[in-house]
Amino acid sequence: MKLLLALSVALLALIPSANFAAQQVIAQDKITPKTRQPSGIVEKSDPAVINLINQGKSLYKSQKFKEALDKFETLIRLEPENDEALFYAAVTAFRLDNQSLSREYFLRRSDLHNQKNTVKAFCYYRVALTYWRESHGVVAKYGRVENGKPIYQLPDIEQKKALIDIASGLDYVERAVRLSSNFVAAQNIKNLIHSEAALVETNENKGREHREQAIKSLRRSLELSPASTTKRQGEDSDFSLPTIRIAEIDSSKEEVALVLDPMRDLIQGGRAVRRVQPIFRSSRGKPDTVETTPSVNPGVVKVEILVSTTGDVVFAQVIDGRSDYQGAAIVAARGWRFEPATIEGKPVQISSVLSFAVKP
Repeated sequence: MKLLLALSVALLALIPSANFAAQQVIAQDKITPKTRQPSGIVEKSDPAVINLINQGKSLYKSQKFKEALDKFETLIRLEPENDEALFYAAVTAFRLDNQSLSREYFLRRSDLHNQKNTVKAFCYYRVALTYWRESHGVVAKYGRVENGKPIYQLPDIEQKKALIDIASGLDYVERAVRLSSNFVAAQNIKNLIHSEAALVETNENKGREHREQAIKSLRRSLELSPASTTKRQGEDSDFSLPTIRIAEIDSSKEEVALVLDPMRDLIQGGRAVRRVQPIFRSSRGKPDTVETTPSVNPGVVKVEILVSTTGDVVFAQVIDGRSDYQGAAIVAARGWRFEPATIEGKPVQISSVLSFAVKP
């Protein structure tokens, strides 16, 4: 009896904790799903299936995302319930900034028969991420600073869309958290969605409630996240890591103390130590180039950035501004450097916006 008990204890020690196993499954863009074998559909051993998935993966690694998506979608037409193809189609669509298509594939993957709860949690988190990306792009575009205070005034249609996306994102991230309460990425996206809601909310009390919820979720993601997790310049951006959303980055040293932001007050460090201003040159030397999509902020190019825990800008994307100025703005934004930011001694990424004034 004692021998049997000792063997049982030894075997249990070899089984990873539920949280560790979940983290292995839900690490962003790093899952390699097992291909499902639905009855009556092309078998995995079919050379055409193997060839398509391998070609798609190779194209994805080469960052040829449009070509990769075509391969994965061809495979999905052959095997509509192919777990691996649905996963790669979803993440590839996300890389192409096709958020609605990414959502479609993640939801189809979550609905597969006998799908694991950890995989469902990952899918719901990624659906929430797509909704945050869309709402964030709209909200950040309309942000400005007046008398040191960030102001967000969206047109009615844009306001309604942002609020719908925020509500949908919160719904799906809650589903993810219910399935996996210790899911770092889900807690962080919950924080970012609430942060966006706080910025766009016109009711002051509701805005404060969203901000409090954002801080609560951010602290939870910091509590769950490994302290050694960092990103350096040149690596893929990763919005699954603990990230604080602040309204605007001060564009000059003179503005450092002027921008009032409750979220910014939580950070130790995080100040810009290297600022790079873009050199704007109009295409063909014509300052009056006509834009098919007029800028919300004439004379300004707004760039969304993600600052890693080491202070590098690891993601930069123009959210408003003339197309012929966007390249210069991206190059300049990637040249900025920041002090590493921490909250209560723990490293945190910064998501924010740089606004570059177009000067002659």
